[in-house]
Amino acid sequence: MRKESNVFLSITPFKTYYAQEIEQWIRQNGGPAVTIYQVSEILEKVYARAATVESALNVFQKVGLYPCDRNVFRKHDFPHSNTSESPIQQMSPLQRETVKEIDSTPTSSQSVPLVRAADASPVPSLLTQTANSSSRSGSAQVITSFPYRQTIEESLSKKKEAEQKKLCQEKEAERK
Repeated sequence: MRKESNVFLSITPFKTYYAQEIEQWIRQNGGPAVTIYQVSEILEKVYARAATVESALNVFQKVGLYPCDRNVFRKHDFPHSNTSESPIQQMSPLQRETVKEIDSTPTSSQSVPLVRAADASPVPSLLTQTANSSSRSGSAQVITSFPYRQTIEESLSKKKEAEQKKLCQEKEAERK
């Protein structure tokens, strides 16, 4: 039996507890079938009984995640990718210094240099949006109120006058 299939053995207590709760619910409520409206109530009780630290540890043990074995993976399990084999010339000065420092420090039994993620790539900076100079800040107004409506109508009429004036000037310039 493969390790992955052992995970399904941990469902057995959950199924057992669920069957027990269903039988108990039917006995207490006079025999009607359980509907979708009662399932969540029943599952709450079942989950509280089945989801224990001990059952989680048993699953981790069956799969091989517990106790932790740091030697499970070897170098050949992780083939090099093209992006990680970039030459030092393509690195930034900070990255080159970091690699030199790591290469010069003696390591235990590993000859693989350890590089922090922050050294390998710079921390992205947040771009703050600058306020658009053409936007106007205003205050909250009741749109249908007379003073607000009057100011909007005045600004629209000024715009129309400016446009008409501009058109008249363009026509005069064409005539000349």
